Amino acid sequence: MEFPFQEHLSLEAFAKEYWQECPLFLPNSLEPSDFPIHRNEIFELASSPLFTSRIIRERQQNHDWEIPRSTDGVHFPDDPWNESQSWQLSTGPFERKGLENSLCYSHWMLLVQSTEWFIDSMHDLMEQFRFLPNWRLDDLQLSFSTPHGSAGPHVDRYDVFLVQLTGRKTWKIESSPRVREQKMDEEDVDVEMDLDLLEAFHPDKEFTAGPGDVLYLPANIPHYGIADQECITASVGFKAPNHHTLESSFFDLSERLVWNPKKYGHLRVEDLEDPGRIGDDPVNWLQDELRRIADDRDLLAHVFCSGITFPLRHDSSSAIFRQFNTDQIFDELKKGCILMRLTPGCMAYRESEDAIYVYSHGIETKLKKNLKPFAQLLTGRETISYASLHPYLDDEDVIDLLDCLIEDGLLIATETD
Repeated sequence: MEFPFQEHLSLEAFAKEYWQECPLFLPNSLEPSDFPIHRNEIFELASSPLFTSRIIRERQQNHDWEIPRSTDGVHFPDDPWNESQSWQLSTGPFERKGLENSLCYSHWMLLVQSTEWFIDSMHDLMEQFRFLPNWRLDDLQLSFSTPHGSAGPHVDRYDVFLVQLTGRKTWKIESSPRVREQKMDEEDVDVEMDLDLLEAFHPDKEFTAGPGDVLYLPANIPHYGIADQECITASVGFKAPNHHTLESSFFDLSERLVWNPKKYGHLRVEDLEDPGRIGDDPVNWLQDELRRIADDRDLLAHVFCSGITFPLRHDSSSAIFRQFNTDQIFDELKKGCILMRLTPGCMAYRESEDAIYVYSHGIETKLKKNLKPFAQLLTGRETISYASLHPYLDDEDVIDLLDCLIEDGLLIATETD
């Protein structure tokens, strides 16, 4: 696909000079009218327990309003201000009417994750960023801010493109080499509210973003975005392989540790004489097993691909999109509908010498080698229509995989534009 910021620089230049290296401000990069959004759409998602939502507010002496909690049979503890706190974090769902009534207050911001699932224009916006590999892509978060609303000075542990959709926001960034080289330790970060707010923040760059402007921030860059007026910002986040994103794979790895009674079944005299002691033998066994696993590239590939395509959040798209069965979907496709990839970041494939492996939501499916074009269609950028699928529909493995993807809500039938 075409790099959406081609007028500013090439994709090659971005990858070499900016990706995970330094911030980049891209004014007038996107046409905001192509991705319409209204605060009511964000409020609707924030009032649903199916979406992860948060409110961050900064304490003001002249007003202290109550968070508009949803009462869906869920009991929420009060969020009293701590005298030592300047900021407050509250998790949703929130009462929609209460959100609307709170528009008269300043210094608060509402954030909702995975909005591309439900808002077509946000799915279209997310597609603009598929110039990077699928497994890097996470989700599109929307933030609605009243004047002076902010998340405070903080760092993110992931790369992000911040797209200003409505209103204006001022971004302050600390990007000096000293900052990039220093490590964030506990004395630099206020972790009391799980906000990762920085106690020490020394910005050296400042940008004011209006509709259509885009700011790219690598991971771990201290930044502080403050709404100049009521505004909406889209954050397209990207994953990186770390212990959080691969957490689902650790259990899979542990299952591969083979307890061999013949290899580790004997007892030493010192074991009998000192029952509380753990000697070298079990540690040697573990070391040998880890070496064996490390030498098994196919196993490591399976672990990585499964882990990196597993959703970072516990939200389930299948809980939101209840569709017909696969046969009914195919009937709709024959009439001109297409299949939309709801979460492309959760779909990828890997090629081995004798097979193709498709990964979706952490699940591995093995396909015949000649089905590589189907795997590319499924995980790529090409429109998935009945015509494009037809060459592969005689294969039972293909039908079974499509059935699972539709059932899990990863593929959604939708009408063409």
